[in-house]
Amino acid sequence: MHLNMVLKICGDSKLIIDFWSRGNFNEDKLDKDTINLIKKVHELRIKFENCDGEIYHISGDINPADIGVSQIERNEMKDLLEKYR
Repeated sequence: MHLNMVLKICGDSKLIIDFWSRGNFNEDKLDKDTINLIKKVHELRIKFENCDGEIYHISGDINPADIGVSQIERNEMKDLLEKYR
């Protein structure tokens, strides 16, 4: 999928959305692989937002991508997620 085909991304990690994907991290507390991943995610966020992409935080309680969520729960969450479309 080409980057400019996606307009909205929702995630339930405030650490990643508010800090790491903006390039903010404490290098002394992270391993080299995590730092490299943060830098790559930061680059991708810049490209995504330059293509008018939007990133939202959603509660883990309503995240349908959460592996622990059943199909029934996903269907019940559909209405809650409509405001992000």
